[in-house]
Amino acid sequence: MENNRCTLEFRDLERSDFPLVARWLEMPHVAATEWGTVEASSAGVEAEFGASVDGCDPMEVFLVCEEDKPIGLIQSYLLGDERRYMRELSMVDPPPAAAGIDYLIGEPDRVGLGVGTEMIRQFTAGLWERLQEAPSVIAAVLADNPASWRALEKAGFVRIWSGKAPSDYGTEEPTHIYRLPRPSPQP
Repeated sequence: MENNRCTLEFRDLERSDFPLVARWLEMPHVAATEWGTVEASSAGVEAEFGASVDGCDPMEVFLVCEEDKPIGLIQSYLLGDERRYMRELSMVDPPPAAAGIDYLIGEPDRVGLGVGTEMIRQFTAGLWERLQEAPSVIAAVLADNPASWRALEKAGFVRIWSGKAPSDYGTEEPTHIYRLPRPSPQP
């Protein structure tokens, strides 16, 4: 997969996808990540994504499909629209116009094949077009999730901070924060 890039599709998350997302959140490879704080139930998925699906929250949430089969989820937002993320990222003082992303590979048979890297790469390429004012994309991942932070690095992100980051859940977890600057215009 690393050398043969896959083509992925990103479609808006719908309520009919909630049971699938709840199933993914129960998977050990997802529950052990930063997504482990989201309750793996219909109510938990509703609480996390319902407002975005209804258009009441500016966060964009997409189902990631490979050959029409859902394999993961990715979300993006302007940091200035999500106060909790601005607080959690205060140690790197990101500009409010920067974009943030969070992602997961839900299907266990797609983990470890380079799909995460390609998902991040393809998604951020489209993100620059949608969020034309964003100077960069920021992603925070748990330090003990090397698959996630290696995928970011392979997609061109650079680690800009490591340490214990505060969260809205009252914990401080060893975290890495990554940044991908907007590509320079080609002459």
